Amino acid sequence: MKIRYIKHDALDFEKWDKLIESSVCSLIYGYSWYLDGITNGQWDALVYGNYEAGFPLPWKRKYGLKYVYQPFFCQQLGLFAKQGFHIPIKYFINSIPNTFILVDLNLNVYLGASLKGELKKNYQLDLNKSYDRLYDHYNNDVKNNLSKISKANIEFTLDVPVEEIITIHRNSWGALNPGIKENHYLQFKNNCIRATEENCLVTLGALVENKLVGVALFFKTPQYLFYIMSGKTIEGKKLGIMHAIVDKAIQLYANTPLILDFEGSEIDGVAYFYSKFGSQVKPYLHYKKYNFI
Repeated sequence: MKIRYIKHDALDFEKWDKLIESSVCSLIYGYSWYLDGITNGQWDALVYGNYEAGFPLPWKRKYGLKYVYQPFFCQQLGLFAKQGFHIPIKYFINSIPNTFILVDLNLNVYLGASLKGELKKNYQLDLNKSYDRLYDHYNNDVKNNLSKISKANIEFTLDVPVEEIITIHRNSWGALNPGIKENHYLQFKNNCIRATEENCLVTLGALVENKLVGVALFFKTPQYLFYIMSGKTIEGKKLGIMHAIVDKAIQLYANTPLILDFEGSEIDGVAYFYSKFGSQVKPYLHYKKYNFI
């Protein structure tokens, strides 16, 4: 069987999504509806056989030239394949048409990291344990903060409008991500609407005196709970509210076969925050290659 380059309109999305669902790395970023939402349908794919494996190619055009890129709100892509698939990823990389002058992607390493590139840190926490056992692996900073926060009479809600989460997130972190523009947030909002239809959207908010002081948004699949977006108000920052929100999510999904995927960060302080809950480093690869016709 050969690796075929298939343009978006010719893809069999039903087979594609079944591939992602059954993949060794069933990441939400690979589903057709997710890619459609964050690229406006501008992605093609490499497909092996009868969708035994696939490699999505989100693309843009600049100065008339096409290139493959990593979309916002999509931490990693790469090779998705069913259990027992053994063709090295380099064959897929070599099958990317030279009409794309640049390939600049974050690749998952679940199927091997045989390519040269920059390894980046992601953080994951296996939730298939009791909450007490998970809590035991929190570091002292988290435990001390949770003890202080418990005196603040916080209430939690699972009914937070996506618009409010995006607004609080932008107020908290928007300045650190100047490349994310209004249209990207709109695409993300639309993806959240679709995620609701797919029954995989989870929102979580913390309230003090009926006022939101911190929020988080997750996407849930049969394998993962993806910590996609968060934010806090000035009052929430003073409380250290994000410790309480992450702890609440862990309480809610403890003793389930889910992995809490924090998505990692290249910002030391953020990465340290994720590590404080007993999470483990799960790297991914930033791969860059120039193709010249």
